[in-house]
Amino acid sequence: MSESKDHPEWTVAERPSERDVPPEIQRRESLAEALTEAGHRDVYVLAREDAREVLDEHRETILDYLRDHDVDSVTELADAVGRDTGNVSRDLGLLADYGLVNMTTDGRTKVPELVHDLVVVEPLY
Repeated sequence: MSESKDHPEWTVAERPSERDVPPEIQRRESLAEALTEAGHRDVYVLAREDAREVLDEHRETILDYLRDHDVDSVTELADAVGRDTGNVSRDLGLLADYGLVNMTTDGRTKVPELVHDLVVVEPLY
């Protein structure tokens, strides 16, 4: 079936394209590109609305600790930051959902690690 029959309102020229990327995403991509060109590796620009959702005092402490230390388990991380393992595990799950932390499995142990070398929050303008 042709595309014009599937979507009669679309012509080939009207399909969504890179030009249709929302301006806020273009700004984040441009910032990441500029920081990469300035010598930073693996830059991730977190949207402001996502930062409001994911960054609180406890999660920032987790990110700071992971930036400066290698840990072998969620329990080790929880002990290091002085929090309950269950709460740290839930926080790590949210951080993973936003692409900031990766959880690898070593046997029965989950090992948290940072995904990116540099994370910045999208500027106001």
